[in-house]
Amino acid sequence: MIICPRVGSGAVRCWTVRAAAMTACALALILFSGCGMAKKLPARMMSSTFDGLGQAIAEQPDVRMVEEALPAYLLLMDGLLISAPDDPALLRTAARSYSSYASAFVPEEEPERLAHLYARAREYSLRLLDQTRPAIATALRGPSRDFDRILPDIRNADVPDVFLAGSCLGGWITANSDSAAAIAEQPKLVALMERLLELDEGHFYGGPHLFFGIYHGVKPKAVGGKPELAREHFEKALAFSGDEFLLTRVLYAQYYARQVFDQELYESLLQEVLDAPVETYPQTRLLNEVARVKARTLLELTEEYF
Repeated sequence: MIICPRVGSGAVRCWTVRAAAMTACALALILFSGCGMAKKLPARMMSSTFDGLGQAIAEQPDVRMVEEALPAYLLLMDGLLISAPDDPALLRTAARSYSSYASAFVPEEEPERLAHLYARAREYSLRLLDQTRPAIATALRGPSRDFDRILPDIRNADVPDVFLAGSCLGGWITANSDSAAAIAEQPKLVALMERLLELDEGHFYGGPHLFFGIYHGVKPKAVGGKPELAREHFEKALAFSGDEFLLTRVLYAQYYARQVFDQELYESLLQEVLDAPVETYPQTRLLNEVARVKARTLLELTEEYF
């Protein structure tokens, strides 16, 4: 499941490491020098530091700067998790960051890199569940035929971490679409998202509905797609997200309007993204700026699609 869409190989593709990345690298060198300072830092101190960094990144309007800085940020988290391998807050941040970086900034033309990044995100999300809900983690690692038995045990309080694990699993499946092992995991993912839809359909701006909008809309009707069901889910996701999470409109245009050749809806949704007041919601500023980049790119391709 890709919540944050790729920007595309033609946009936001500068890999020069500038001030933000250099700062992160400097911090990494200090933390992991021969004196072993990182091992002396309390896990809660590292977790609170990353909470602040995560908020700063989420509120950053400069997409290019974040793209340049995130590789160093991810390496820093890897290092911190060597020193605090079971810290839930660090594992949660690492899983989110790897998944978001892969979906936002790595093009489909780099499948091996995508597979690696999503594998790391999936690993961290499962290690997180090892700490918070070990039975669910074990079921997610096991065969799909046994997974249904654990679904009734997933509670409302589990939704955030389980949704994160499902999103990372979905990204990993997408990145390994030619793998029989990945395809075999899809029924497990669908069952998991159906359970989350029952428990909290509005979680993460209607994320479970967004998943099923993409799931039912990605295939044309002639080969088993369900476009009208996709539209129902996108509309419900839109009701939860509004202008606070503009990626819903981008994905609605990409996976429904384009699939059914509804050019008017396609252009309307994307223009709404460009016209939305992104400053109103600082907590989703970066994601909304990424949505605007993607919307501009898709609008430029309108004549190719219709």
